[in-house]
Order: sequence, then C-alpha cells, then structure tokens
Amino acid sequence: MLSRLYIWSIVFQPLLFFVLFQRELFGVPGSLSRILQILVIIGLILRFLIKFIDLKSHEVRIANFTSPLYINFLVYFVLLIFAGLIGLVSGAYDLPSTYQQGETLSGFSSILNSAEVRPLFEYAIAAYYIIYFSILPKYILKTEKDIIRFFTFFKALFIISFVIGIVDFTFAAFSIDLIPRQMMDGVNVGMRYHGLAGEPRQAVPYLALGLAIFHLQAFFEGKKLSRWWVAAIISAMLLTQSSSGILGIMAFLGLYIIFSLGNFRQFLKLISLSILLVLLLYVAIINSDRINLYIESAENLWFILESGGELPYLMKTQLDSIYPLYDLTIKFRNFDFLPIFIGSGLGSASVVNNVYADIIFGTSNPNSQFVRILYESGLIGTLFFVLAFTHPVKYLTKGFGDKVQYKFIMYVLLLVGCTFGVRSSVAYIYLGIFIAAFSVFSQNSSYRKWQNYTSSSR
Repeated sequence: MLSRLYIWSIVFQPLLFFVLFQRELFGVPGSLSRILQILVIIGLILRFLIKFIDLKSHEVRIANFTSPLYINFLVYFVLLIFAGLIGLVSGAYDLPSTYQQGETLSGFSSILNSAEVRPLFEYAIAAYYIIYFSILPKYILKTEKDIIRFFTFFKALFIISFVIGIVDFTFAAFSIDLIPRQMMDGVNVGMRYHGLAGEPRQAVPYLALGLAIFHLQAFFEGKKLSRWWVAAIISAMLLTQSSSGILGIMAFLGLYIIFSLGNFRQFLKLISLSILLVLLLYVAIINSDRINLYIESAENLWFILESGGELPYLMKTQLDSIYPLYDLTIKFRNFDFLPIFIGSGLGSASVVNNVYADIIFGTSNPNSQFVRILYESGLIGTLFFVLAFTHPVKYLTKGFGDKVQYKFIMYVLLLVGCTFGVRSSVAYIYLGIFIAAFSVFSQNSSYRKWQNYTSSSR
C-alpha cells in the first residue's frame, strides 16, 4: 500500500493543475501531490521507518551518501552550506525584507517568507527534493511489480494529460477556454499547450519527463521508443511557446555538447542533433508573437538597468530572474569573485530581488532555476548539481556500451536543462526512478544475461 501511495505522490508531483490552494496560507502552494507526500511520510513514521531499519540487528539502514549514486549530492549540499555561511558573513541575507507586498499572507506564511527564515526553509526544500524524489524510490520501490506499476500509472496519467492538452489547444484556436492552468484559480493561458502541468512553462519539463520515462520503460522491456511518441512530445513542447522551455532546451544542448567533447563520434551526432533542434526552435520563435515580444523587450536591457530607466512591461515580469544576474555582473566588475564561484547561499537570490521591490511587485524567488543555482551555489555548485544527476546514470549504465549510456545521459541532461529553465522536480523524479529500476532489474537473471550480452557485443 505504501509503495502505491508513494507512486501516486511522485506521478502527480509535476501536474500543477491539481494545486488546491496558493502559498498565502502556509507559505507553499498546496497540491494533491503534497497531500499524498504527507501521507507517505506519516506512513513511514508509523511503520517506524521499517524500510530503513533492520529490526533484528537494531541497526538503522541509511542511504550511503558516499556511494557513486549520491556522492555529488553530498558535495553539492556541503557547498551550499559553505556558501550560506559566506553569505551570512558578506551580508547576502541582510537586504531589505519586503516579500510579496502585493499578496495578503497569513501570519505563518509571512514568517516563512521573511529574510530570516526563508533561507533556512530553502535548505529544507533542497534536502527534501533530494531525499524524497531521488533517494526514497530505491528503498520503497523494491520489486519488479513496483517498477512496472509506476510505469503503467505514469503512462496512463501522461496520456490523459497529453490528450487533454491537445483538446484544450484545439478549442483555444477557436477562442474557447477549456482547461485553466490550475483547477482553483480559473486562469486560462490562451492558445498554448499546457495539459495538466499548470503553466505552459511547466509543461515543457513534464513532457521531457514523459519522453525519458517512456525510453526507460522501453529499455527494460527490450523495445525501442516509438518515434511517433518522440515526434508528438516534441511538437507539444513547441506548442507551449514557452521562453523558459526554449532556454531549458538550449541549456540541455550546451550541457550535452560539453559532456560529449571526449567522444568524437558522439560529438558529431550531437552537432547534427543540435542543428535540427536549433532549426526547430528558430521556426517556433519566428512564429510566436509572444516570444518575439520578449526578444524586443530585452533590447537595451542592461543599459536601462544601469541608468535606472523604465523597463518594458514584459521585462518587469521577469525581473526576479534578471536582477540576480545583474548583481553577479556588478560583483564581477568589482572583482568580488568568491560569490561567483561558490555562491551566496540558498535563499539569497530571493533576498537580493527585494532590493528592487519598489520597482516591481515585491518579487521573491527567480522563475529560472538556473539563475537560482548559479547565484546561490556559484559555478562550482552548479557543476556538482549537474554531476549529481549525470554520474549515477553513467555509473549504472557503464556495462551497456557507449550508445546506450549516451542515450540515457542525453535524457537526464534534457531534464536537468528543463529544470534550469524553470524550477521543477522532474530531474529528481527521473533519477530516483532510474536508480530504483536498475537496482531492481539488476537482480533479475535474464536481465544480467542481457547486460552481459550487450557488454560483450559492444
């Protein structure tokens, strides 16, 4: 029962249509997934953490964070703590606290979003994402039946979301609003694909997760991923018209090119793929009035920031991601390199945004996760963040040959790139399921024979 409940909690996690209440009440949005997660945690507590405790020897079984699967997460989190200490000393948390002036927050929510508490809360969120989505699957989904059940339920819900998204997009072409971004707010997004993922920018990482999970399932079934699914999902990504999604895909291309530099054959394939994706993105951009408005609004952006002039409206809506980058350029000019390399600690990006709260509407966290990671953990932290996802995949697929390994690396980097575009849990979810699936199927004798065959025929 607990394994099924856990599967439901992670499958519904990216589906932000099911947000039941906004953050004004408790400081974080309340969704169906979070309610299920609370039930899972309660279940674990009531069972005395039976999945981690060996009752015979009375030894607590805790994930080995020094293993190749989790070591980079450990390094990344240690760097975050160090960055936070540096941030405290340097005054990164001493900026004015004017969180979300335009919102009516409860007493608890206003405390949680204060400059004093919010950074600690961000550390708790980071640890929670790593533990709940990336580590727990290996200890809860321990049988082939569990993994197959996850694949089945995820695929069913994904198809439902996909069909709803296409129907909604079709009706929107006739100016008929069918599905709002969230069931509680009734806000429609127009003729843009979003399905049940909430905002169109959230639909891109969810679609990428579907592509990665379908490939993982096909791999363990000894099949090939349908090209029709690939074409349909990529088409849906383009129909989102999401600037965050485009930035996420561009981040993926950059990461994959860097990763492939040591393999010339793979590098040539990647260049071909990159050219194709760039052409598709170009077609999407020139045919999107929304994206072209963003491009036009970005003209002379840095000059306006320097002079203190009036920014175009569309840029004002993105200032929560612009100001941390602007602050980094100021630090660079002043030869203040330490925050650039190690960051200023979690929550510092939301604090620096509030310096400009009188210009915008009291913004907090950047929408772009890349901006957050870069500002809060620096270049070094960003590197280990990426390695935290790529290294376990590389480690678990090293016996299957370069072709298989690079395809899995491609998918995980796609999810990391999408996560860079907008804050999303998809990369954590995929990594957790990937580790759990490989841990389970590695115990299967036919699977081991297949691994030996693929290894010997490389």
